[in-house]
Amino acid sequence: MGKGFFVGALFAAVWCGLTGLGVYETLRTIARCVDAQRRFVPVDATILDSRLVRAGKRGDKLEVRFSYKVDGWPRIATGPAFGSTSSSFERGDPARYPVGSRVTAWVDPDRPDVAVLDRRVPEDTWWACVLLQPFITVGLAFLAGLIRGPFNVRREKAFLREDGFLPWKVPGWGTLVGSGDVRSIHRPAAAFTAAGMAWGLSTFAAAFLLGMSAAAFEFRLAFGMPVTLAACGLVSAAFYLRSRRRGGHTVTVDGPGRRVIVGTSTIPWSNVRSLRAIRQESVGRRGMVYRGVRLALVDDLGGEHVLNEFMGCEDDAAVAERIGRHLAELIKAPFDARSGAQNS
Repeated sequence: MGKGFFVGALFAAVWCGLTGLGVYETLRTIARCVDAQRRFVPVDATILDSRLVRAGKRGDKLEVRFSYKVDGWPRIATGPAFGSTSSSFERGDPARYPVGSRVTAWVDPDRPDVAVLDRRVPEDTWWACVLLQPFITVGLAFLAGLIRGPFNVRREKAFLREDGFLPWKVPGWGTLVGSGDVRSIHRPAAAFTAAGMAWGLSTFAAAFLLGMSAAAFEFRLAFGMPVTLAACGLVSAAFYLRSRRRGGHTVTVDGPGRRVIVGTSTIPWSNVRSLRAIRQESVGRRGMVYRGVRLALVDDLGGEHVLNEFMGCEDDAAVAERIGRHLAELIKAPFDARSGAQNS
């Protein structure tokens, strides 16, 4: 494992830490509201102050100070609810709580200093349940990559040392299997990856659509949130099924038939010019560099039939060359390693 792994681990730790803090605060607020609905007891209260105050960069929120008595002792609390409600959804109207008016407060019987005027879960908290989903998805992907990273590195080193005994696990591709003189390797469909990406992107877009819709049509997010997540779940499931139906990508070297089958294309050995491992480098708009190796079969007309794209190995070029030379020996074709670059 190189320097990149530790940099990635540090970034993942920061990302997961901040996301975990957001999840904790959201669940904590929901739990407190549910607890208040279940246990808190009503008492008479008097409004002392009602105003809008700044809530960081998110806008204004309603702050209400009220007094009440428990066992004859006067107490003061600030509400109206748990959590923070900003101008994003319900700015709040101080006129709803006129100074000096009598209202009902809900008090924790075990801790009389804890009281609220509204036991409902704040709208911002329901919205956060949707907004946090893409961040949770990315965080889980980071954790999965970090957990699998050391195992993948060991598997890759073992692959580069092995002599090609079947079944042969090829990092970043699949397992090379054989029956007689027929060899095949299948790249499985990345159904869970497709579903995860669809979930992350759909919930990210849905969070803003839900927020704008709630502000425009003034409906409770307690009802809009589960409907939104259910819709995103259907989108994710559709992408999962679509990926499974496509079934991945299979390459077969048919010795008796002297042909190579790449997906739905069949190339006779006599038409194979070479196998080529092409190093690729793509520079993104923000200067990020993406590297990988494309392993392709080149026919006698110069057409390329992509066998696999290696992008997640510790040494993509070494893995592509190792399996590429093995396949080239099977079909008795030359092997060529090249480099290429492109900007995107």
